[in-house]
Amino acid sequence: MCKKLILVIALVAACITANAQKGWNIGVQGGGLISINENSFSYYDASKGVKNFTWHTGLSIGYDFEQFWGIRVMAQFGNNNSGFNIKETADHMFRPYHFKSIDVFADAMLNLRVITGNPDGFFQPKAYFGVGYGYTDWFKNDFEGNHPWQEYTTKNHNFGLRLGFQFEFKVSPVVGIYLDICAEGFTDRYNGIFPDKEDKDAVKGYPGFPLDGKAKFAGGLLFHIPAKK
Repeated sequence: MCKKLILVIALVAACITANAQKGWNIGVQGGGLISINENSFSYYDASKGVKNFTWHTGLSIGYDFEQFWGIRVMAQFGNNNSGFNIKETADHMFRPYHFKSIDVFADAMLNLRVITGNPDGFFQPKAYFGVGYGYTDWFKNDFEGNHPWQEYTTKNHNFGLRLGFQFEFKVSPVVGIYLDICAEGFTDRYNGIFPDKEDKDAVKGYPGFPLDGKAKFAGGLLFHIPAKK
C-alpha cells in the first residue's frame, strides 16, 4: 500500500514538474497594504500603526518565456489610510482620512530557479521590478470638520516604481497558488498632500520623504495557458 502511494505521488509530481514554462497566465489576488508617507508617523502616534493597514485586490495577465523570464501587467484597486501631520497644528489633533487608488504596473519577472539551472518544478519563486501609474481619488475625512488650513488634492496622477517577489506553488500543470509581497513608491502627491518648503520649514524634524510609498502582501490564484507547440 505504501509503495503504491509513493508511486502515485511520484507520478503527480512528475506531471507538475514536467510542465512547460512558456505560455500565458492570468492571476487574481487580494490582500493587505500599509501606507508609508511623510504623515505615516501620525498614524503610528495615534494608533501604533494598526489603522494604517487596509486592503487591496488585483488582476493580472502575463507571459512566461522559455527558461527564466516573463512579463506581467497588473491592475490593482485599493483602499488607503492616511492622516494629516499632527505636528503641523497647534492642537496636535489626529486627523485621519482615507482614499481609493487604482494602480497599473508593467513588471519584468525573473524566475529565481535560474540559480539551479532548471526552470521546472512545483515551487516557482520569482523576483520582479515594475514601472507603473497610480490614480488616487475618492478622499474622505475620518474626523469631524476640516483641517484648520491644509487640504488634500483629488484626482491625482502619479508615476510609480516597485520591487517585489512572487512565490508560486503549482497544484496542477495549469493552476498555482501564490504569495506576492512588494514595496511601491509613487510621486509625492499620491496621498493627496504635496508638502511645500513652508510646510517643511514650519515643522522641526520634518521627515521630508521624497515619495509616497506602500508595502503590499497578497495571496492569489494563477491560471496557466500553455503556448501551442
